[in-house]
Amino acid sequence: MGGCISDLDGTNERRRYQRQQNQQQEVMLLQPVVDQNGNVIGHNQIPGRMTPDGQVVPLSGGGQIPQMQSQQVPMSSAGGQQQHSNISPQGQPMQQRPSGYGNMPNYQQPFPQGGHAPPPLTGRQKALLIGINYRGTRAELKGCINDVQNVYRLLTETFRWKTDQIRVLTDDGRGTFGEHPTKRNILSGLHWLTQDCKPGDVLFLLYSGHGAQQEDPHGYEEDGMNETILPCDFQRAGQISDDQMADIVVRPLPEGARLTCLMDSCHSGTGLDLPWTWTPGRGWREDTNPFHSRGDVQMFSGCEDSQTSSDGGSYYGQRAGAMTTAFCETMRNFYSRGNALTYDELLRELHRQMRQRGFSQRPQLTSSQAFGMDRMFILDSVTMNTNTVYGRVFRRKFPPRPRQMDGPLADMLGIGAGVVGGLILADLLF
Repeated sequence: MGGCISDLDGTNERRRYQRQQNQQQEVMLLQPVVDQNGNVIGHNQIPGRMTPDGQVVPLSGGGQIPQMQSQQVPMSSAGGQQQHSNISPQGQPMQQRPSGYGNMPNYQQPFPQGGHAPPPLTGRQKALLIGINYRGTRAELKGCINDVQNVYRLLTETFRWKTDQIRVLTDDGRGTFGEHPTKRNILSGLHWLTQDCKPGDVLFLLYSGHGAQQEDPHGYEEDGMNETILPCDFQRAGQISDDQMADIVVRPLPEGARLTCLMDSCHSGTGLDLPWTWTPGRGWREDTNPFHSRGDVQMFSGCEDSQTSSDGGSYYGQRAGAMTTAFCETMRNFYSRGNALTYDELLRELHRQMRQRGFSQRPQLTSSQAFGMDRMFILDSVTMNTNTVYGRVFRRKFPPRPRQMDGPLADMLGIGAGVVGGLILADLLF
């Protein structure tokens, strides 16, 4: 596993770390293309390099990106003030970004102009729903398959999605294609979800099951740990990390494609390795080592990385994930009456329901890009790309900080303690 120190006093490790710190990270700059009316109609890709002090330098031309000119602008429902740039990468004035971004940290480049027209919807809607109860094991769960059934009804009955474009993987033998949620089938399903994805496509992903952590061999994660999901055959085939999932369902998406994900498992807060995290009252926060991509991706997770998800059975009449059930209930209550929620209102409602029912976990929103929280939550609503850097931005390497855990899942593996070979086992979901 990564992160092991081979010398006694750590000299070699410190040298490796210093070389990584001094490395200039190669990135892709997205330069807006503006028509004669001042509307952004696309982006040009420009190879660039990030220097150790955080400056972005185009590889061609050698000059630095113009410095931002910042001003305080009022925000909408998020509250507070934000720093806003009004200078584009070409040094030309640009329209103000939508309000509601929160108190974001200073970014190394100004955001490109938002608000240009998204692509027309293709009408193609695809969903992959994964629910694993681990039947017949000592770590058996009770509500994950119910989560799949609940979301399936939400998509087909409330949002009228076509059933032949929804793929289901459960370990009760009732999957759409009779498939169990093995590691091989889950990876195949993730590839199916994004296969031939085009601008205007709308995708949905649900995972309900056990979650865990593994040491991040690159040190990108701020706790030094990758989040993982556990297929039904994880003892034999292994786990699936958030990096693997992001490589398949996030990073290949073109601009103008939309993915919404529900992740109801332990330690699922950053389960798709998305670069932006929304915190109520504080706004958007960018990861230290973000990976920026082109697609429009948001993930609602059942809890933060340091938390475990809860069973909502005693409140909802059946065993099920508390966050997934609250999400489906909220969608039905509002959309069945022809109403829509903003992202801010949706998060507030989810938090309200969780608190009202006595759950300590806090659902979390992560995203491929920052946006105004007064944006309406509509599954087929696409916001065009607002990232100016494409690819990994490396700023700092983090050492692993594993959390000791135990329980039936650890006992099933016969390890007593919750740490073995870099694998951190999560507490039970229910």
